Amino acid sequence: MRTHRLFLYLQRFNTALPALLALLLLAVMVRELLPDMRGGSRETVDPPAGTAAGSTASEPGAKAVPLDIHTSHIDAGPNILVMKIVAPRNDGNHYESKSTETRNLLFLNDGSEKAIWLFPDASQAITRLESLNNENTKTPIALYLETEPRPYKYGSSSRANTHLVSPDGLRKRAIASEIDHTLSHRQHGQTLQLVYQKGKAVRAMRVSLTTFETLSDRVVATLSEVESE
Repeated sequence: MRTHRLFLYLQRFNTALPALLALLLLAVMVRELLPDMRGGSRETVDPPAGTAAGSTASEPGAKAVPLDIHTSHIDAGPNILVMKIVAPRNDGNHYESKSTETRNLLFLNDGSEKAIWLFPDASQAITRLESLNNENTKTPIALYLETEPRPYKYGSSSRANTHLVSPDGLRKRAIASEIDHTLSHRQHGQTLQLVYQKGKAVRAMRVSLTTFETLSDRVVATLSEVESE
């Protein structure tokens, strides 16, 4: 009886062996075709320009940093997908909990064969990214961005920039450049109101969200140093 069972098990094993070998071969092929998802050997994204990621035109020899691609939570419309290009955070702000920062945006339009890069390189970090929507239809009409140059330099002033970008990435404009601080930004209908500091001047700007043209930009206050007694 035991011999009969042994031959029966061997027969079943011989029958299942080709299927097991086929599954093993399929697993090996899938592993070779799919990208390695482990963090240590994952491929990185190339910046759109020839400059190294993290470098600027004035610093052509800056060390390149690895770039990765993430899905953005920004709603740019039903036919547009916005992807974030991120890099390891290394600006000296150790109180920040995030280990990466956004260096660029990639717009994927299902009606176009080519993706659109927001910036020509990865030499600035996007510190704020918001979608400004039509108050009636709730559809996005523009993206509001604040950026800082990288690599970060201690003691540097006039370093922030603000931008408006169309949801498809085809139209963009720097609305306030090389400023010290953005104090507030608010949307009122089809207008963006921006209050910012540049030097000792506090300025208020109004920008059209349909044309991206500046409607007004005026000084509302001037800062003065307080002498210590």
